[in-house]
Amino acid sequence: MDLLRDVLKGQSAKVFFSVFMALIFANPALASGLASGTSELTAFKDWVWTLTGIFVFLFIIVQAVRAMMDQITWLEFALSIVKVVVVGGCITVVTWAMGVFGVAP
Repeated sequence: MDLLRDVLKGQSAKVFFSVFMALIFANPALASGLASGTSELTAFKDWVWTLTGIFVFLFIIVQAVRAMMDQITWLEFALSIVKVVVVGGCITVVTWAMGVFGVAP
C-alpha cells in the first residue's frame, strides 16, 4: 500500500529508480563488470537479430502467398522486398557511420 501511495503522490520517479537499482544490484550478470555486461548485450543483440530475421522471413512468405492468391499485385510484393532491404540497409549504414566517427556499436 505504501508503494501505491508514493506513486499516487507523484514520487513515481523515486520509486522507479529504487526498484531499478535493486534489480541491477540483485542480478550478478548486470553488476559484475564491463565484460559481463558486454557479453550480455551481445547475446541480446544476437537474439534480436535472430527474431527480426524470422519475422522478415515470415513477412516475405505471407506477401508471396498473398500475391499468388491475387490479393496483392506482384509489384506490391516486390515493393515489400524493397522495404525490407531499405530497412536493413539503414541499420547497416548507421553501424558503418558509427564506426567511421569512432563510436563503436
